[in-house]
Amino acid sequence: MSESPPPKAVMIVFALGSFQYGSGIISSLLLALSPLNAVESMTVMMLAGTALSALMVWLPSRSRNAR
Repeated sequence: MSESPPPKAVMIVFALGSFQYGSGIISSLLLALSPLNAVESMTVMMLAGTALSALMVWLPSRSRNAR
């Protein structure tokens, strides 16, 4: 049985709540607009965030080692 997506009002409140706290707007919008369910969307965002964080640490250290 397929789960129905959350109502549009819930998605709007979820996105606006992110504006209120000043962080997480991108992840909130991705969750609101994603065709995947929330668990799959959060997993993708966590993996992407981890990869980006690792890249942000690795690139500067790589340029320092090249000198």
